[in-house]
Amino acid sequence: MDVEKIKSIIAPVVKSYGVEINSLSFRYLRSGALLRVFVDRRITEPVPAPYPGSPVDLGLLEGLSREISATVAACVAGGAAWSLEIS
Repeated sequence: MDVEKIKSIIAPVVKSYGVEINSLSFRYLRSGALLRVFVDRRITEPVPAPYPGSPVDLGLLEGLSREISATVAACVAGGAAWSLEIS
């Protein structure tokens, strides 16, 4: 699968969670394909001092993982084996 095609397929799902794709890669491994997605929340206001990172929490990543998996699975031909990593 082409990275740009995958990105266009999952972009609406990612956007619906209020985050954006920071990085995306798709590689073929011995055990199947690996889709790796890094997301981040666009910060429009300054973040207070002890919290310099983005407010992406585990609950958001869990929901996003389920929806991306379902979306990509519907597009993968022949039910090929693949894994998803999201951070």
